[in-house]
Amino acid sequence: MSYFFKIFFFNYLPDIKMAAYGGGKARLGRQIYKAIKEIQEKMNWYRGNSDITRAISDTYFEPFCGMMGVSKYFIEDERYKKIILSDANKDIVLLWNKLKRGQWSVPDCCTKEKYKQLKYSKKHTAERGFYGVSCAYSGIFFAGYRTKSITGQDFFQSSRKNIIDIGNLLHCYSRKIKILNSSYLTFEPKGMIIYCDPPYEDNRFNIEHFNDFDSPLFWDTMRKWSKDNLVIISEYKAPQDFKCVWMKSITSVFSRKTTTRIEKLFMYLPDLPDLPDLPDKPDMP
Repeated sequence: MSYFFKIFFFNYLPDIKMAAYGGGKARLGRQIYKAIKEIQEKMNWYRGNSDITRAISDTYFEPFCGMMGVSKYFIEDERYKKIILSDANKDIVLLWNKLKRGQWSVPDCCTKEKYKQLKYSKKHTAERGFYGVSCAYSGIFFAGYRTKSITGQDFFQSSRKNIIDIGNLLHCYSRKIKILNSSYLTFEPKGMIIYCDPPYEDNRFNIEHFNDFDSPLFWDTMRKWSKDNLVIISEYKAPQDFKCVWMKSITSVFSRKTTTRIEKLFMYLPDLPDLPDLPDKPDMP
């Protein structure tokens, strides 16, 4: 891999942006979408627009879609003709599928009693998916009831509006979207653009789907997927054979503590050595 390709690939953006919560993509979603598209264009150019890059040009797959902070931008991009989304949280998937089909109206209020009732309910519903995020601390699924900040910011109404907007988007583009409740391990993708935002290895969220996540198995799976797909992974760190192709400083808030960390995108590039800081990328010929 030439040095020209290496400097062409890297882009450092150091200014600080606020994330909705540690690991959330509500504020970084558009920037990550743009970074992935830029990487795709660079790969198309470097590979000479080969068969595989043409094949992955119109299919987007996100196996940890969550609250669709990134995928919503791919949905409304006409270039992508097929969108496959999945998440391990059954309630969230039910929520999105109900909204996609126009079968459910988003509640306009959230009481503490309703929140507690649904938190301990054993029944999976779209309603549980909605309340679990919109009424919870920092938008973390049933992490503690909170609808407003100390300064009076209305978290609930902000989250509600975001969910309504995404629901309208899903309904508008429903024919090209499939939303599944499946483990990423059940998929064998071929010829796709794949963005993964898995539970981070050092996450502090004591919630379902995060605690028992097998990070070594995940990275092994990403190595396999990268043979036939363009795979981009969000994390703070990665194994040595995965290289950072984009980074951004973000401020995360959890348990009333504010920390600044570097959000990174990684790709499986085993032949690319670790490099010092690189100069600005040249203009594309």
